[in-house]
Amino acid sequence: MKFPVTLLSLFSLLLGLNANAQLRNPTPAEKAALDKAVTSIENILDQFNSDDWDKEQDYYTGEIAINGHADVPMDIDNNFERQYHVKMNSDRYNTLIKPIEDKITAAMQQSDFATVQQLGKQNKALSWLTVDVYINRHTANVYPGNHAKTTKLNVTGIPYAYKTKGDGGEIEYSLLFGNWETAQNGEYGLNYHFKRPHVTPYIENIVFIVHGADDRIQQLFKKVAWADIQNALTP
Repeated sequence: MKFPVTLLSLFSLLLGLNANAQLRNPTPAEKAALDKAVTSIENILDQFNSDDWDKEQDYYTGEIAINGHADVPMDIDNNFERQYHVKMNSDRYNTLIKPIEDKITAAMQQSDFATVQQLGKQNKALSWLTVDVYINRHTANVYPGNHAKTTKLNVTGIPYAYKTKGDGGEIEYSLLFGNWETAQNGEYGLNYHFKRPHVTPYIENIVFIVHGADDRIQQLFKKVAWADIQNALTP
């Protein structure tokens, strides 16, 4: 009975060793391109901060390794994800969240669980926001030809902005920087056409994926200096 577990453990270990073996430190040219990109990305992400929102998670560690066997010009192993949650006793909380929570409490006291569930969904939709940033994204989760699924938006400073509706009704915003004009529709979204060879010190595209409180996202479209991210791309 223990033998299959041992084989599974060994297989997992070998997979981990193989993945680590593909990672290496950036070359000077790669580091120069990454330093420029990271500065621009963090400057944009810092504009997401607000007195109404707590930044609960920031997954970027500052330590970047390169995938030496990538199928894009430069692929990194770090994550630029940030997660925000509405701040207790903030203006937003007192105006939008607290009234809903009071209604949930009242519905709970009356054992009206259907109303509790409905109000809970409203509360969640207004209370959180997540943003992810990717460098040299191979495929973007947008479907320009499927108008029932994807809507193209006009946002100042963002060359290609899309709103995509998932199969479960969830909404995701994809903000694409780089030459996506030559990208082609594929089974899993829009496939980017890279000009540079694999594993070379170039950043051809950057993709922001934002989901969560829709009213906050609309504010960010107007507030953030999105065009500054163009400085992160390799000319």
